[in-house]
Amino acid sequence: MKKNLIYLAILLFIFSCTSKESTRKIHLAEKLLDVHADSALLVLKSIEKAPYLSEKNAQKYVVLYVLAKYKTYADVRNDTDIFKAAAYFDKKSNKRYKALAFYAAASVKSENGNYNDAMAYYKKAQRALENSDYFLLKALVSINIAHIYDKQYIFAEAVKNYKSALESYQKLTDKTDVIMSVYTNLGSDYLVLRKTDTALAYYNKAYKMSLELKDTISQATLLNNIGLSLRELGKNEKALPYFKKALQLQKGNNSDHYRYKLNLAFTYLQLNKMDSAEFYINKLKQSMDSIPDNSYKSAVSGFLKEFYKQKADYVTSLKYYEINRDINNNFMDSVQNSSLLGAERDAEYTYAENQRLKAEKRFYVISIGSILVLFLLVVILLFYNRRILKEKEYGLQLLKEKQNLKERERDLLKKTEQERWSNNLYQYIANEQEEIMHTLYKLTLHHLIKEDDKLINLLETTIKDYKKHLQIANEKLLDTGVFFDITGLKEHEAAKLLNSEKLLLSLLTCNLNNQQIALMIGSSANSVRVRSIKLKAKMEKLGINISDELASRV
Repeated sequence: MKKNLIYLAILLFIFSCTSKESTRKIHLAEKLLDVHADSALLVLKSIEKAPYLSEKNAQKYVVLYVLAKYKTYADVRNDTDIFKAAAYFDKKSNKRYKALAFYAAASVKSENGNYNDAMAYYKKAQRALENSDYFLLKALVSINIAHIYDKQYIFAEAVKNYKSALESYQKLTDKTDVIMSVYTNLGSDYLVLRKTDTALAYYNKAYKMSLELKDTISQATLLNNIGLSLRELGKNEKALPYFKKALQLQKGNNSDHYRYKLNLAFTYLQLNKMDSAEFYINKLKQSMDSIPDNSYKSAVSGFLKEFYKQKADYVTSLKYYEINRDINNNFMDSVQNSSLLGAERDAEYTYAENQRLKAEKRFYVISIGSILVLFLLVVILLFYNRRILKEKEYGLQLLKEKQNLKERERDLLKKTEQERWSNNLYQYIANEQEEIMHTLYKLTLHHLIKEDDKLINLLETTIKDYKKHLQIANEKLLDTGVFFDITGLKEHEAAKLLNSEKLLLSLLTCNLNNQQIALMIGSSANSVRVRSIKLKAKMEKLGINISDELASRV
């Protein structure tokens, strides 16, 4: 029993050490994967998988192993364990490994030609990478999605994903080569979409990068593509030097070299330079036997058909027309057969995926439609309420302005009446006093009035009544409301003046002359003038505003 326990302890110790070492190697392989995939593969191959790895580490191992093989161009078509790993991480919250597992599964499906399943995994990886800063994997996923769209001739969607990849790559450093490749792919797709100016712009960007990298093969490809773009724009003369330079850079007898020759010869043909085009005829004929690519053979036979047609050699032209037709028919048959095989293999998945997409589309359409309807209703209600509120505010504003106007009219009438009343009153009093005093003066002058005369008593009584009325009028004149209305002074300004000064200011404002004012206050005209000057000086010193009319009187 004791021996068994010792053996068990030794085994546990070995297992623990081995497990820790394997975990460390998995972490190391993960770090090496993006930059040194070959080194990551060597590290992973050194790990003894069973029974020392936990389930989590075992699934990580599968994901990293498939990706390391894929990045080093090893065959991954039979690595089906990756689908179990993808299903495992699909249930976990680790978004990084979820995205890596989906990307690895998509790579295996793509290598097997199962592009529908591959696209489904790539889309899952793309969703897992939302809000992630793993820009390298984001770019790789977008590029592979774009490649599949290119294979399906859905070039507009391919362009969107190439641009998405470009955004991710531009956030990384030392990615000039892959950015150049993305620019090239964008140019090719825009060229197919007949957006030739845009294609030309991307090709030129890529060409500048190829010069920086001193990559002659890429330079040749891009020069050829620029020539094709110019030819598409009808600028055949400008396209010629690009094809020539591409041909100089791409030496040898490979397919690209012959494609550049074909493009150059076809441009000469379009420019009606038959001798220059004929220089490449024999070489292009020979290349049809050495290059098995049906698309290339179709292009060469089409060129030869047009060449002999322009030379009026209709028999030879007909011969190449038939060759071109047969090549195209065979090519279409092979494409159709492969499509049928792919359709049979992916029928169930495609049907299920289409049903799911339709259901999702219906859900999104209904949801968005409902949201839009609710939004429109809310906007309409808000607009209606706002309009009602504006109308109410406008009505209240008009009513308030109307009330203010009426109050101003009442105040103006009141002020006008007070001024009229004050002016008439004091004009009357002044005239009456002047008349009485003048009469007394004449009567006294002619000795017509004696001291004991009854007329003296009557006049004295009249003068007393007049003085009494004058005092009452002066008191009314100094009344706060009347005084402010007549003079236009403020309350705090009036508080700085004496009652006698206020009375003088009121009388000046009532447009009475100095003689009349003197009779009103029992003084002389000269005294009124002097007091008026002093009043003006005092008001200026105290900072009390003086009207122009009053200033002219003083």
